[in-house]
Amino acid sequence: SNIDVLNEGYDILLNNTAKQIDEKIKELDEKSSSYIFRERLDKYFLHGNPYSYKETLEIIKEGRFRYQNEIPPGYEDEEKKIGFQMYGDLLLWFQIIDYARKKHKPIIFVTNDVKVDWWQQGDDNQISDVPRHELLFEFKDKSKQKIWFYTIDRLIFKANQYLEIEISEEDIEAIQNVNISNADQEWLD
Repeated sequence: SNIDVLNEGYDILLNNTAKQIDEKIKELDEKSSSYIFRERLDKYFLHGNPYSYKETLEIIKEGRFRYQNEIPPGYEDEEKKIGFQMYGDLLLWFQIIDYARKKHKPIIFVTNDVKVDWWQQGDDNQISDVPRHELLFEFKDKSKQKIWFYTIDRLIFKANQYLEIEISEEDIEAIQNVNISNADQEWLD
């Protein structure tokens, strides 16, 4: 009957649509820039160990003093974040210093955080591509090592310029599309 034909057609359409949706979801999951980028980072770079709760509280105590006196990094996050989150930049900074001191290695720090609590301001009050002098001094004093900062785009530019390598457009796009919001929460895990 016609109703049976319509029901059969409806079932076929429903199944085909569900399959197409499942295939698209799978395709999007496989192309997740954040995941692909995180995998590459994990493959080629070491990660530090998180601080204990007690160590974190000690850093936060210092952070309160630093933020009241606008001592970088992180004081720009004080009004925008709550709890431990507002001290994320400072916790990261101390981990970088600890790593350089323990490993006796200089550091290239890559960040897309382009606020004045990381970078010098020029005469025109624009953020420059020079790290805050206080941070360079603190790093050298505490770790006995050197550090320099790059944003991702400056790092890619310098890599292409000095290492004579070509970074593919696909890799650059993957880097630019990293899901920052997930990365911000990782230190809580």
